[in-house]
Amino acid sequence: MRKGAISDAFKNAAGRTGLGLDLKQTEDLSPAEAAHEEAEARWKAALKVAQMPEAVAIRKLSEVMTGEAGALTTIDDLLTATGVVGPAAFDALVEKLEGKK
Repeated sequence: MRKGAISDAFKNAAGRTGLGLDLKQTEDLSPAEAAHEEAEARWKAALKVAQMPEAVAIRKLSEVMTGEAGALTTIDDLLTATGVVGPAAFDALVEKLEGKK
């Protein structure tokens, strides 16, 4: 995937949430890396839309996913707890944050 396509994907992801991004040029990424970056950008955009710091979102999602606010303490814990891997894990967290699942 070329740099312009990656930038366009980030802008599109942000645009769907009503945010604008100022992107820096980065070295060429593999398709897997680009997909991860895009998914992480969707997560960060969802946090901005919810006006919620990541630490607060982690506590909230920990409670939603386990019944205990302090059970999952890091983003990696949450990603693992989704039961899916790769970019789909970020998407699962976004859906939970938005109350869709």
